[in-house]
Amino acid sequence: MKSLKSSIVRWYVYFKRGHSNYFVFALSLLNFIVIQYRLLIEHAPLIRGLIDSLQTFTIVFLSLYIPISILTGWIDTKRGTLPKENEVNPYFIKPIAKERITMPLILEMAKILEQIAEKQRLDVEEMRIMRRKVEDWLRLNSNN
Repeated sequence: MKSLKSSIVRWYVYFKRGHSNYFVFALSLLNFIVIQYRLLIEHAPLIRGLIDSLQTFTIVFLSLYIPISILTGWIDTKRGTLPKENEVNPYFIKPIAKERITMPLILEMAKILEQIAEKQRLDVEEMRIMRRKVEDWLRLNSNN
């Protein structure tokens, strides 16, 4: 019985990933194309004379839409909101729950390693700098 239950849960997770990541994306794009075709072609006689079928409209639409979308995404990534957010807040990437749990443990281990290295008279300054950066990052982002 447990095997059947775990299989059903696993299938559900697979379904959600496949549905939301792939099929909904494709279906929403196709839905958008059909709606735009109906709105543009049926209500614009000038365009209706140039584009006579849904297939022609789809080819024209995708040949314009895909490059424009790629260009818009590139501009946003390189010159838009992402670089501006990084300028304003260098700690833009927020720690997730796993990091909030594991980072304190890792920091404690780093402190212990520093103490051991100091006893053996090794240079620990670089390790100390990195540990402080992580502590500052956690401190700044733990309130969000």
